[in-house]
Amino acid sequence: MRLVPPSEADAPYTVSGLNRTIAEIIAGENAIVWVEAEISGLKRHSSGHVYLTLIDSSSQIPAVLWKSYATELPRDIREGDRVQVIATVKVYERGGYYQLDIRKIMRSGDGDRLLKLEQLKQKLFDEGLFDESRKRPIPQRVNRVAVITAETGAAFYDICNVVSRNAPQIDLVLVQAKVQGDDAVPTLVKALDQVNRYGNVDLIIFGRGGGSAEDLYCFNDESVVRAVAGSKIPVISAVGHEIDVSLCDFAADLRAATPSAAAEIVVSTHIGDKSRIEELERRFKILAMGRIAEPFRRYRRAKRSYLFQQVINRVVDSRIAVDSAESLTFKNISNTLSTARQQVANSCAQLNNLSPLTLLARGYGVVSNAKGKQVSSVDQIDLFDNISVRLKDGIVKANVVGKESVTDQEKTWATKV
Repeated sequence: MRLVPPSEADAPYTVSGLNRTIAEIIAGENAIVWVEAEISGLKRHSSGHVYLTLIDSSSQIPAVLWKSYATELPRDIREGDRVQVIATVKVYERGGYYQLDIRKIMRSGDGDRLLKLEQLKQKLFDEGLFDESRKRPIPQRVNRVAVITAETGAAFYDICNVVSRNAPQIDLVLVQAKVQGDDAVPTLVKALDQVNRYGNVDLIIFGRGGGSAEDLYCFNDESVVRAVAGSKIPVISAVGHEIDVSLCDFAADLRAATPSAAAEIVVSTHIGDKSRIEELERRFKILAMGRIAEPFRRYRRAKRSYLFQQVINRVVDSRIAVDSAESLTFKNISNTLSTARQQVANSCAQLNNLSPLTLLARGYGVVSNAKGKQVSSVDQIDLFDNISVRLKDGIVKANVVGKESVTDQEKTWATKV
């Protein structure tokens, strides 16, 4: 496809035809470009798309990061920053203009790292590390899986949720490793080596959840990529989100768009088991219901029989008799207790009347001699003896200065009282 000069043209271009031809020429060139420029007119739209203009000292070109790629834009980037982008050239025929659809964007200087990444990718490709012929199929039945990722990340929990929900019989082994930062590379290589030496697993899921390009860069390190390619155990690479691609994805036996997608691949090897289990559950329910139903029918027939009703009636009559006997027993016990309480009250009253304290309360006293011995007759006391008189509220000390006997009539009266 090329632009036809007037000398070769049968007719002039229409505006639409010219724009369409230009668009086809650019599309045919597979126009992916690497551009360094300054940002101007940066706008983050509510739809999630990001619009901007790339400028230099003498020219400009509009550009866009669609929502699916907008996560590549650093949050702290602003107008006036110098950046490098990887983009495709897109011609819009209706408006007669073109713009850049950005796939990757980084601050100026990061572009050197992108170039090195492309060079490493080509080097490993030429060595055959990415060849499909060296990749092994995922085992048809997976029983034990090693997950190499960070303990605190969401990736392992996403994998656990998918597996526990669909194939809980699969054993998951977490092999901890750092998945970003300067220390990530050696821990990832070591984890892969340990699993291959001692893991005793059928499959390895290797990766982490989403993040910035900087966070995911350890999965582009040459030593990590070679460790993935050299694994004796099949490896599923699950790095970042669906739009994120690392060199480990090319080296692994299979790439999953996300950690959850990797888990879905694993549980798919047990889909037949799940169907068989469901069928066995259905048969068990039918068999169990059949075995339960027949005894239940026999019970219902027996319950409606005359003999059973007679037994029920006897049980009811016996229950009524027991209730009546229980009521009568409680009534007799209550009456007995009431009588006993009255007898105890009467005895208490009699004891109270006979109590010396009661007599004292009525104005009487108890006389004791100097030795503390009670006396009941004037003959037991001599003149000038010291005596004590116990009254209701205390003791009176006295000295006998005289005494006299009562008449027989007074004795009789006192006895009657």
